[in-house]
Amino acid sequence: MEFSESVYERFNKYLSSYLIQGWKQDKFYIKSVEVESKKMVVLVDIHESYLPYLSSLPAIPLLYQFGIFFSCWESGFSEKTGDIYLRSLDIETPRMIQKTEDIKFELNLVKKRKLKEWFFYIVDFNIDDNAFTGKMQYAVPLPKIVD
Repeated sequence: MEFSESVYERFNKYLSSYLIQGWKQDKFYIKSVEVESKKMVVLVDIHESYLPYLSSLPAIPLLYQFGIFFSCWESGFSEKTGDIYLRSLDIETPRMIQKTEDIKFELNLVKKRKLKEWFFYIVDFNIDDNAFTGKMQYAVPLPKIVD
């Protein structure tokens, strides 16, 4: 993130060091992925992080990636068909996740609908036994048909 001089002078005491430089240091290790017909469970370790805990900020891109894993596997795609189009994300964070190993992400399929060029998904998620919970609504592009 960069700022004009006047903005920096006015707001620099409010800047988040994590957003300025910390998020670039996060390194996650996907330890295991278990997939059933309507459920995915992923175990994640944090190998490097600017923060000594998992906050919602780095958890969200992990949810996006796991949404891609789940929808591609569930739909039988042989490869990723494109990036997901996030329609909405509701997240509650009733407690912090203080550990760096065996952080469990659970995704449960609520609804799937086929549209003209997309599969639309509604998925409930639960991170680390209800530390973070919520719902994602997103679309995944269907594979392109090559003649």
